Amino acid sequence: SACTIRLRNTVAPGATPSAADADGHHLVAVRAVYPELRRHAVDGAANQWTATVARRFLLGDIVTYILHWPGGELRVQSFPRDLFEPGETLHLHIPPRRAPGAGTRQPTR
Repeated sequence: SACTIRLRNTVAPGATPSAADADGHHLVAVRAVYPELRRHAVDGAANQWTATVARRFLLGDIVTYILHWPGGELRVQSFPRDLFEPGETLHLHIPPRRAPGAGTRQPTR
C-alpha cells in the first residue's frame, strides 16, 4: 500500500537523490529508532499515521515493535518508558528531519 512521507530536502554526503521507480515512488531510509510512537496525535505534524502493534519484543533496555501501518509492516525500536501492547492502536510520527530521501551512492575514485 502507498503512503506519503514529507522528506527533508537533503541526502547523505556523496549521494544523489534516487530516481522514482516506474510507479513514481521513491525509496526512503529511516533508522528504526527515529519514528516516534505516541498515544495521541501531534497537532499539525507532518508524517503522522495511525498504526497497530502486531508484535512487541522486550530486549533489555530496548523494545522492538512490529507495526502495521498504511505503508505495510514497519519495525521500530524504542526505550521501554511507555509500553504499547500487541493489538493497540497508536500514532506513528516520523519527523521530516529524520526522513532523508535515500540516494544512490556515487563511486569514489
